[in-house]
Amino acid sequence: MIHKTMVRETVVPVTNTEVVYVPPTLQRITPERPHIKKTIFEGNGRRLLWEGLGSDVSSAGSANEVCRLAGLDYEVKTERIYTADGQPIPNMVATRRYDSNVPSTVYGVVSNRYTPVQNYTGFEFIDALFNHDGFEVETAGQFDDGKIVWVEAKLPQRNMAEEKIDPYLVFTNRHDGKGSVRIFLTPVRIICKNTLNYAIKGAQNRTFSVRHTTTAEQRLGVARETVDNYFAYLDAMEKVIEHQKRVLLTDNHLDQLINKLLPFDEEDSTRVKERVTANRNELRRYYDASDLDGVGNNGFRFINAVSDWATHRVPSRQTANYVGNLFQSTLNGNEFIDAAYSMIEELDEARTISVPYK
Repeated sequence: MIHKTMVRETVVPVTNTEVVYVPPTLQRITPERPHIKKTIFEGNGRRLLWEGLGSDVSSAGSANEVCRLAGLDYEVKTERIYTADGQPIPNMVATRRYDSNVPSTVYGVVSNRYTPVQNYTGFEFIDALFNHDGFEVETAGQFDDGKIVWVEAKLPQRNMAEEKIDPYLVFTNRHDGKGSVRIFLTPVRIICKNTLNYAIKGAQNRTFSVRHTTTAEQRLGVARETVDNYFAYLDAMEKVIEHQKRVLLTDNHLDQLINKLLPFDEEDSTRVKERVTANRNELRRYYDASDLDGVGNNGFRFINAVSDWATHRVPSRQTANYVGNLFQSTLNGNEFIDAAYSMIEELDEARTISVPYK
């Protein structure tokens, strides 16, 4: 269950229309729900999480060119750090950005055994992927003045369980000592740009770390492992989607799922209850969106609605870093999407709503 503090962080303002408060013990969210086609989400310019961030690097043919085109060709060095009275701090150094040998941003404090992995070096194994059929590097960028850098690439489109899926890889490198090169597996449903990076039980992890490599043979091995891992993940995902489509949902099932995903306590204020109820109603409208009509009323539709609501909605308070923060947090696994996936799995395991899909 999503902790109730998360609800407070993701609430939307109450609209001018009347909001009906329904206690969580009741199954229905609203007294009446006319079943009309919802088209308000069609043609609304849904974008991939990284669209509008970073630079176009589609003309690059190597990791070095990717870094140059995206402004990631700076160097990171370590420097001694000192106390206010000039005493050196033992065994610790700071990581700092240098552009053309000019120092700028300090990224973090690390052990003196730490060796920065430069962007062009950390991403060198991507060079082997350029020779993979259909592999296309599209965008690259940075966060926090280069503390975290990223490269996004697409693999050939796949048809999975009657769904068109664009498989994406996102590579990241960071310079604050909290990790090095990581790879994130990020499938996207084409028609609605919904991110579907599930934490699939018993399957290849959706993200993994990459050790720094020194030889061409090692870099080729990392590239092969990356592709093999992703194909294994996609094969597992296809089975999951097929399974989710067999988990049919009635209106009552759907309301129970939404109430569980977006809970509130009886002792919460009326304002909080109204806002959570507004969120619930909004999520239901995403479920009713016409671009999900062909999916059927099932678990896969619910997870897509949650993904759409969690990643494409306009927040009540949108900060300058909102899109970038959403991108980063979703790579690791969006809490709402993961919760929705687990809820469908739990419902099916309990044998409460699983029936053959037709």
